[in-house]
Amino acid sequence: MIFVTPAAPEAPARSAMAGGRLSLLAFCLAAGAILSIIDRTDANWDLQNYHLYGPFAVLHGRLPTDYFVAGIQGYLNPLADIPYYVTKFVLFPAHPVIVAGLAGLPFGLLAFIVFNIARILLPGAVAEAALAGILGLTGATILSEVGTVYDDILIADVLLLGLWVVLAKPGSPGIAGICGLAAGCAAGLKLTALLFAPGLLVLCLLQARGMRPVVLSGILFCAAVAIGFLALWGWWGALLWEEFHNPFFPVFGSVFPSPWAPAVFIHDTRFFPRDAAQWLFYPFFWLQGHSFIASEEPLRDPRFALVYLALAAALLAVFTRRAARPSRNAVAVWAFFAISYFFWLIGFSILRYALALEAISGIVIWTAIRPFLQKPAPWMVLAGICVAVIAFTKPIGWGRIGYGKSLVEAPIPPVAPHSLVFISGAPIGFVVPYLNGRGSAFVSLDWLSPGTAEFPAVQHLSHTAGAIRLLMNSQAGDAAINARLAAFGLTYAEASCVPIRSAVQQAIRLCDVKPRPP
Repeated sequence: MIFVTPAAPEAPARSAMAGGRLSLLAFCLAAGAILSIIDRTDANWDLQNYHLYGPFAVLHGRLPTDYFVAGIQGYLNPLADIPYYVTKFVLFPAHPVIVAGLAGLPFGLLAFIVFNIARILLPGAVAEAALAGILGLTGATILSEVGTVYDDILIADVLLLGLWVVLAKPGSPGIAGICGLAAGCAAGLKLTALLFAPGLLVLCLLQARGMRPVVLSGILFCAAVAIGFLALWGWWGALLWEEFHNPFFPVFGSVFPSPWAPAVFIHDTRFFPRDAAQWLFYPFFWLQGHSFIASEEPLRDPRFALVYLALAAALLAVFTRRAARPSRNAVAVWAFFAISYFFWLIGFSILRYALALEAISGIVIWTAIRPFLQKPAPWMVLAGICVAVIAFTKPIGWGRIGYGKSLVEAPIPPVAPHSLVFISGAPIGFVVPYLNGRGSAFVSLDWLSPGTAEFPAVQHLSHTAGAIRLLMNSQAGDAAINARLAAFGLTYAEASCVPIRSAVQQAIRLCDVKPRPP
């Protein structure tokens, strides 16, 4: 007779744990969908500019024909936006509520991951773990991005999944490789996510025990970052290389010279701290609720400032031996937060890009101050902190429209097949998928310049196209636009323009373009 007594009691426990996690996942996903539906349809500026045009262009093979329709951003990897585009234009074009609900699922996944991280760092304290997770998940950026195509929530999903794996199975070089793969995939989806790789690397190294595991963890992490990045960016980089001889076109033109555009260097410095005080204590300046401090729109959020204070208090208590040494997991997460914040600060200082840190800010705050609190019921203190912080928070407003409205409304002026459509102004990329312009080329007048390979190609196309139109979202007058069209022997008159109705933009029009009179 064979006895398996050790396995018998473990099997029900594992089954119950798996069932509990599935129930939590279902609850979080449902909550994300409902919250997104309440927020209504996403209509932010970036969506209008490139988040719809990007997937439209790649799915319809428009990379060889169109030119800077959505500016520089039109050449970013569209992979993260393809699911939203397919949902909106292919699967449920007449059901915006379903589209909004599905768009909220990444937030639900983020909540699930954050709650599981909190459970690891706060073992045996279910209420505290839940409240710490809620504290971070109600941040000004996260709440504003639920159901949007900014993709910062999706990037946070991937990054924090790597963090969760390391905390759940610490010390293994193989786990460090999985974390590196997550970091590389996040950067492949959105280049700004590379800022988090150093923090995740340090997280993995702190969890390793012994010199050999530390070295192997570092090597596997770095190799996996490269593999993950190539897996999700490689296909897009190959397409850009084939068309423009630059896998990051149009940026890094000095490294990968391309005849199709002048060298472009992108570094948005609008949100950098303005003086030494801001560099040192930037989160405290967000408490004022002003715009263009870490965000284009006004926001007010105390979470990062509380992280400052909580970590300072915890470290001071440890050094003065007034508190017990924190757990290895807590120290690793604190280090990840601090290092990632540093690289974010010197990299962009745009709060949206730090959304992964915002999501775990409540966990960092509570694990840092929890040792100072005595029983009974410390969770009540955390509940009070949550209420106060949420009440003080002012989320960012990115722009939504009701379900009875459309980004582009009928009737839509037709574009004849095989036309040349010049474009001027922004945002305007979102209009292109609505136009019936089979075989047409959409070319930005704002980016065309003599000396690039595109300029003579457009000159040739202007003589062979079936029709030539001008799609505008600009207040520029006839003289300014005609000065650019004159290089191609063309002109337009404002009287020929037909408005394109939109719930978000009021100055879009489609105009006739004709040869200049001799």
